Amino acid sequence: TWTLLVHHSGVEALLQRDLVASALSLGCAAGGLACAALCGMWGRAAFGAGSALWWQAQLAGFAIGYAALSVVGTTVQAGVAALYVCYAEDPTPLASIAPSLYATFIAQPHVPTGGEAERATST
Repeated sequence: TWTLLVHHSGVEALLQRDLVASALSLGCAAGGLACAALCGMWGRAAFGAGSALWWQAQLAGFAIGYAALSVVGTTVQAGVAALYVCYAEDPTPLASIAPSLYATFIAQPHVPTGGEAERATST
């Protein structure tokens, strides 16, 4: 499937610019920080500023918030990977569903990567 995906015109450039994973990681970190802030405020109110328990609640809040959003992000990332695989297997439905996106995919010619260029010259 990977060979099919790379050899379709324009998809390699799209994969190189895929920002979904970066955006999801940033969202997980931001969600973890927001959860940590809420748990930290709750911990200070419940245990007092002199107790060491409030910052432990804050750390636990970050871990729980990051983990919860990471599970959701993994689902979104799997959906994006499934779209790439579906396009690699059969790109024609994309032409009828989203013609402008299909035109963008096929507009850029396939530029061989370093490994492909070396294999092409050695054979």
